[in-house]
Amino acid sequence: MFGSRNRTKYTLMQQDDSETKSISTNHNKEMQSSSSSPELCQQGASINSHQFVDASTTTSSSCFLSFSFYIRSFEFIELILCFVFAAITNVVPLFVVPLNKRSIPYLYTESGDIILDLIHDEELVKETISDTVLIVTCVVGTLILQLLTGLIVHGAGSMDAHKTLCVYSIAFGLNSLLTEAIKNYVGYLRPNFYDLCQTDWDGVVDGGIPACANVDMSNGYKSFPSGHAGTAFTGCTLYTLYLLGNFGINRHRGRYVEEIRRISNCSDAAESAIPTEDRVDEAYRDGEIVTIVLRCQDVPKTTHMIRRIYSILSLLPMAYAFFVAVSRVRDNFHFPADVMVGSAIGFLCSTFAHGLWFPSFPLL
Repeated sequence: MFGSRNRTKYTLMQQDDSETKSISTNHNKEMQSSSSSPELCQQGASINSHQFVDASTTTSSSCFLSFSFYIRSFEFIELILCFVFAAITNVVPLFVVPLNKRSIPYLYTESGDIILDLIHDEELVKETISDTVLIVTCVVGTLILQLLTGLIVHGAGSMDAHKTLCVYSIAFGLNSLLTEAIKNYVGYLRPNFYDLCQTDWDGVVDGGIPACANVDMSNGYKSFPSGHAGTAFTGCTLYTLYLLGNFGINRHRGRYVEEIRRISNCSDAAESAIPTEDRVDEAYRDGEIVTIVLRCQDVPKTTHMIRRIYSILSLLPMAYAFFVAVSRVRDNFHFPADVMVGSAIGFLCSTFAHGLWFPSFPLL
């Protein structure tokens, strides 16, 4: 898509006598002369010659692909590979990293008393956010919300759904791989380990070692890091980043980079016509430079205020992720360090994956 060394440029023209702004392209002539070329913008990688009035309402017709074309395209293969990656990363830690089962901590005094480690002697209580609720809200829920948001903003046939599915597959795959691998490698005991274990102390009295009456105790050794916090922050961060990119205060900045596609037969004469004194914004894609020069415009203050409100509201999914994380400490399933590291893993994985398919987000 970006194999050509030719650069597509948009020119910035300042209007000193006008308080309104518009964004336009200087490629009308070039596009008219090249529209008949069969090599132009293959696989939907083209730019229309119409003017960009507003980035939120502008969609290139080349981005709308029929489903039959999509399943024969490289993007469909990319989506399948993302699904395969997500499936593999959920299974690999189970076989590659064995669970480190620590010995049950206790002290046996000469008088026959058994002293427990108080940090692992918390009461076993019902989870505030169960595994089912977590998956429904932070995985399936955020995915559906993002798909619906993309459908409303970009239309039914855009590649936004493809990007969203790929991003979620990679983000949750990475989060699962890192979280489960660390859990098995560290094998740290949960705060409610004794209750989970249902420890049998009779063997200690007879000179043996304590044993767990609960046969399946693998979950008791997986305190660090928190899987709930990681999953919550992965899904909620993805949706928050998506909302900020589409409705946030800086949503125009970099958005045109997403719309610009390399034009294979762009002439050097068109490039030489660009005024050198104009302000230039540059974005790098696969080693190539896409140069964008935008027209200065005075955005009304009310517009900025509305977008600031949208930016703040976009953080609501993150608030839910924080709630999920702190509930794990309250429910005696994790220590504070567990949820902090788990939250960081989820945030980093989602930020990385989001940037792979939505690189125009201005705050990354």
